Amino acid sequence: MGTSSHGTSGSRSRSPRETDNRNNHNIPEMFRSHRQNMADVTSASSRSSTGIMLSPTIPSPIPATTTSSPNAQQHLSLSDLRSVAADIKDTLSEAISDLRHEIQAIAGRVQAVEKVTSRHQTPLIKLDHTAESHNKHLRDLQRRVEDLDNRGQRHNLRVNEAYLQSVASSNVTFTQVTEFIIFGFQSLQNYQILLFCVLLCIYLLTLSGNGSIFFLVIFDQHLHTPMYFFVGNLSFIDVSYTSVTIPKMLAKFLMNLDTISYNACFAQMYIFLSLGSTECLLLAVMAYDRYLAICSPLHYQTIMTRRLYLALSAVAWSGGFATPLTATLLALKLPYCGPNIIHHYYCDHPPLLQLACAETSFNVAVGSSMAAFLILISFTLVVISYIKIIIAILKISSHAGRKKTFSTCASHFAVVSLFFLPLIFMYVRPKASYSSDVDSLVAFLYTVLTPMMNPFIYSLRNKEIKEAFQRKLSCKNAFF
Repeated sequence: MGTSSHGTSGSRSRSPRETDNRNNHNIPEMFRSHRQNMADVTSASSRSSTGIMLSPTIPSPIPATTTSSPNAQQHLSLSDLRSVAADIKDTLSEAISDLRHEIQAIAGRVQAVEKVTSRHQTPLIKLDHTAESHNKHLRDLQRRVEDLDNRGQRHNLRVNEAYLQSVASSNVTFTQVTEFIIFGFQSLQNYQILLFCVLLCIYLLTLSGNGSIFFLVIFDQHLHTPMYFFVGNLSFIDVSYTSVTIPKMLAKFLMNLDTISYNACFAQMYIFLSLGSTECLLLAVMAYDRYLAICSPLHYQTIMTRRLYLALSAVAWSGGFATPLTATLLALKLPYCGPNIIHHYYCDHPPLLQLACAETSFNVAVGSSMAAFLILISFTLVVISYIKIIIAILKISSHAGRKKTFSTCASHFAVVSLFFLPLIFMYVRPKASYSSDVDSLVAFLYTVLTPMMNPFIYSLRNKEIKEAFQRKLSCKNAFF
């Protein structure tokens, strides 16, 4: 029993010692793991700060010295713990202090940036306001340019009276245009020789045909009747009508003489418009003469006396030259200071208004009103006369006579329509002009084609004109 009890007591006395030894062996490992964790924390904090590299010095764990006494080992391990804790506290304090210094430095930099930003903020705001005002001014200029484009065509400049007054008040003067450049048929400028040949042939044909009719009416006594008196007037108008416009175009196409003086341009415009107005009234008078001859053949000689047809001719000529006078004088009062290129093949009222350096709405309204009054009234009288003529033709019992009379009147009315309808398009409209090529083509119908066709339609097919030619040819042969 003694042996067993001793063994039991011996075993009991050894168990606390063995436990302390195991604890003492575990303490250095705990220090090393704690030191590694603290090093990781410190290095992470040093990397998170800007521009500060922390290098904490963590004391190495106290080596586990073995003593013979267990109490000594336990005392040393507690002191080591306190020392390590103090070192960790000092390291953390230093790291926190460094972080505070870095935060203060960053805060100082932020304040400096804020000061610089606040110093430049006011100029930036002023720049924003300046840019906004410039954008508004640019939009205003764009609206003005759009207005100018709507009122002008191609490269023609328009300015209103207020602008002219402001320029005049600033002592800026404009140079008055002294000549114009004729620039008709813009899309056909590469075919000038061809255009010259075509216009020359048409002009010579017009001169020969109308000139022959005019001289036959003057020198042949058998043609001294009201109808041929009006035909002679029409031939003279057609010769003058084409001679005002075509020779200038021939000189342009052949020799590049495309300039015309200021006074010559307005003179050409007035003479051209006057002759055109006279032809409108004369065609209405001729339609009335044909109406009397066909619808009232028995009373024709008593109604259409010499006094009457001379008075009707005088009214046509005086009315024709008086009608465009107002529009021409108003156009002369306009200032012409900018572009001087006329996009037409002669000086006409609508193209000239595009070159004026002032508002032309009143001029367009006056010109359109006068043209509408003259052209529409004349065309209406012509239409009414030919309607009554057609009604009278339908009452003719003879089929051959009805066919011949109807053919003659139909050809007359076709030529009259070819003259009046382009005139209505050109002058009875609210706008000053459309496309220059369209205007030139439409004007070509009543300024070139119609005068060339009039002798063949009105005179050369008549029996009296043919007999007058034969008489003149026979007299010429007898003379030689």
